[in-house]
Amino acid sequence: MKDIVVEVLNESSLASVDIQQSLFDINQRIEQSKSKADQWDYYLSIASGIVCGMLDVIWVGDFDFKNARDKSDIEIQKFVIQVANEFGYEGNDISKAVGFLEKMFPLASDASEKEFGGGLQHHFRDFAHHPTITGLVFSLLTQFTELSYGTNTSGDFIVVPINDKSKQYIGTTISERITRGTIIWFFHLVSDIAGSHATVGLSGGTGIPGPILSLAKELSVLPIFKKMSVNEYSLSEMLSKMFNGTLFAQHDKNGKIIKGTEIKLDFRGELGIAEALGKQVIPVIANECIVRSFYFLRRLVEELKEMKSETTNEEIGVNWENVKPFNNLTVDRMLTISSCVFSVQS
Repeated sequence: MKDIVVEVLNESSLASVDIQQSLFDINQRIEQSKSKADQWDYYLSIASGIVCGMLDVIWVGDFDFKNARDKSDIEIQKFVIQVANEFGYEGNDISKAVGFLEKMFPLASDASEKEFGGGLQHHFRDFAHHPTITGLVFSLLTQFTELSYGTNTSGDFIVVPINDKSKQYIGTTISERITRGTIIWFFHLVSDIAGSHATVGLSGGTGIPGPILSLAKELSVLPIFKKMSVNEYSLSEMLSKMFNGTLFAQHDKNGKIIKGTEIKLDFRGELGIAEALGKQVIPVIANECIVRSFYFLRRLVEELKEMKSETTNEEIGVNWENVKPFNNLTVDRMLTISSCVFSVQS
């Protein structure tokens, strides 16, 4: 009987220890799940939100697609002139620089302009004018097959023989065809990026599509995408309107497009959007850096103060779990406050 009582008491003691350990673990989890932000953390969060909000309002400003594209257009024109100067053009006229590069780097598929919708659309519908891997592949295919590849006005994939006049731009050897399909192709796209020599400077010129719109156009010929529609437009028609700028144009009270308000989503448009969005994100990143850096430095100083290495012989290190500015509720709370202040100001 005595042995039984002892065994029961031992089991009871072990159960009590297990319960106490479980309660301790639960309390630890509760403490870890609490935000430990104090007034200084809140003050810094608010200050960071105010500073980054002012940065967004004063320096970044509102997103303006037209303004972003216009700035990109100026940069592109400077780039084209610079490239032309590298190859021997002497001058600063964008139209002459484009004409110089067009003559120096001719593309065989340019002669199929009419089949691909004329001067306004053939850069978009002729796949060899796309600055993508697909564009490069079709440029090489043109060199080896003497055919042009793209879409008609209905968005159907078509293959067009190049005319006799353009056959002079087809290489006579394999190495020459590869060179014309790659290097000549690349610099021809550079000449077209600001528009042809006849249209550059006039209504923005007819440039080439950017990588994103080019990829969308290439995918639109696939059966899975061909029957897609957006509002009252087919996918192909909507992409064409984006490229020629009529989709983003202003309309009068009768629903007609106001001439001169078109904003083309070509290479310059995509580049302008990328630069504008990159500028928009700077205040957001700055806010993150300020808050996380403050948390890290303050907690590091607190950890160093608590180290007792000066009074003992033991070497005590920093508890980095208390210092790291990631994956804890205190930093999340600080970022929430600073982001709210930032958003209200912006």
